[in-house]
Amino acid sequence: MKNKHHIIRALGLILLSLGALFGTLYAGAAIWGNWEAFQFDIPAAFRSDKTLPTLRCPTLITTGENGTVSVEIKNPTNDSLRRTVRIHISEGDILAMREFTEQVSLGPGESRRLAWEVFPQDRVFDLFILVRVYLPAKYPLPSEDATCGIMVLDLPSLRGRDITAFLIIASLAGMALGVVLSGRWLREAAPKLREAVSSARGVVVFVLIAMLAAAFRWLWLGTIALVLVILLTVITVLRYTQSSTG
Repeated sequence: MKNKHHIIRALGLILLSLGALFGTLYAGAAIWGNWEAFQFDIPAAFRSDKTLPTLRCPTLITTGENGTVSVEIKNPTNDSLRRTVRIHISEGDILAMREFTEQVSLGPGESRRLAWEVFPQDRVFDLFILVRVYLPAKYPLPSEDATCGIMVLDLPSLRGRDITAFLIIASLAGMALGVVLSGRWLREAAPKLREAVSSARGVVVFVLIAMLAAAFRWLWLGTIALVLVILLTVITVLRYTQSSTG
C-alpha cells in the first residue's frame, strides 16, 4: 500500500512539474519578447507621459501564419477630438521598421479599435516581432505609448493561438492535478519528501504569478517570479533527490 501511495505522490510531482514547465514556457516567451520590445524605438518611450493599456498582441505566431496587433483609442472627454496614432513594427532588423500614422476622429466618449497585420519576416534576431504604438499628447489627454514582442516559431504546420492555448491549459491542469495527487497521504511520507512537496507548491504559486504578469505585461513582476521559479525548482529537485536516497 505504501508503494502505491509513493507512486501516486510521484505521479503528482511529475504532473506538477510538467504543468509548471508549460506555464514557465508561456510566461518566459511573453516576458522575454516584451523585454526585447521595450528596447525597440526607445526615443518614443522618452516622449510619452503614460503607458497605453489597450495594445493587444499575440504571445506567439508561427512561420505559417500572419498575426494581428490592435489598439483601442478612446476619447474620455466631453468634446470631439482628433488623435494621431503612430505604430512602428520591426522589419527584419532591430534598426529597420515599418511606420504607419493614422488620424482618428472621435466623438465625446467614443472609442475605436485599430488593427495592423504583422508577418513572420518582420522578426528580428530570427525570433521576435517588435511593436511600439505611440499617441502624441492632445489636450487634455497626455501622450501614451505601449510595446509588445511576438515570438515567431518555425512550426509552419501549427498555429500560434493553438500553441498558446495548449501551454496555458496544460499548465493549469497539470499544476492543479499535481498539487492534489502529490499531497495525498503526505503525513506518512518522509520529512524530506514533505519538504519537496512544499517547495513544489511554492513553484506553482510563482509560475501562476509569472503567467499573470505575462498576460498583463508586468515585466518586472514576471521576471522576478521566473527567477524564483528557477530557484525553487532547484530546491525542490535537491529535496526530492535527498528523500529518494535517504
